[in-house]
Amino acid sequence: MVTDVLGALLQELGSAMQLSNLRPDANNTCLIKFKDGILSQLEVDRSGRFLVIGIDLGEIPKGRYRENLFFEALKANAMPLPRYGIFGYSQQADRLILFEYMNLRDLTGQKIADRLSFLLEKGRVWKEAIAKEDIPVTMPIRSSGTQGIFGLRP
Repeated sequence: MVTDVLGALLQELGSAMQLSNLRPDANNTCLIKFKDGILSQLEVDRSGRFLVIGIDLGEIPKGRYRENLFFEALKANAMPLPRYGIFGYSQQADRLILFEYMNLRDLTGQKIADRLSFLLEKGRVWKEAIAKEDIPVTMPIRSSGTQGIFGLRP
């Protein structure tokens, strides 16, 4: 069933983003290689309730730069919503990852494409900064949505 859900969502995502041949592999994941070298992996989490989107930002050199970059990633994780992605570090793979969970309930390929476009934009900025050993500046992301009473979003 997970393969069926993921397969259907990948077909819709492919249509929405003009990507061909998106389908789950033997591990029920899908690795998308974008033209600019960004790698994104999509899979359903173990509970079967969420789609996980991950973007590999690469290996981070050890030392002071890594400490400063991780500090900035922690600041980005503490930003108010919408923050578009959570930074995590894979000690096993020695890589920084930007990931997002999306509830499978009422999820469509277009909704994935919309969220993925924000993640890819953020991922590109961070990946380019990492390649130059720069520290990306963390700033709140402005949403075009309307605000309700007390600044809360509906």
